[in-house]
Amino acid sequence: MKENKPGVQVNTFLSRLVANAKTYKEELYKIPSVKYVTSEDDNSDVKRWQETYEYLTDTSYVLEEDKEWLTNYVKALSKLSDYMDLKHNYFIELNTDDTGLINEVIIYYDVNDE
Repeated sequence: MKENKPGVQVNTFLSRLVANAKTYKEELYKIPSVKYVTSEDDNSDVKRWQETYEYLTDTSYVLEEDKEWLTNYVKALSKLSDYMDLKHNYFIELNTDDTGLINEVIIYYDVNDE
């Protein structure tokens, strides 16, 4: 499922992901990875987020004994939210696992489409 959303709605969605992570911190399989995909000529702060923070939102590698993962996940999503341009449009794709749980969120932005 891929939907076109304005930045303000993407920000709200990111806030929900943070709340979800805090609720299900003991059940890692319920917390989706978040990726940001953009065009090569994107020089925005979000592009820099992708290079600096995105790896912190990959929940597929998290070990239960890693006590910092939730702090890092929340920090990375908060930074992404701060860097999103509320006026731009983004595409959000939600991917699910075999049980129907969302296991990956991909946010797409093409600077050339604005």
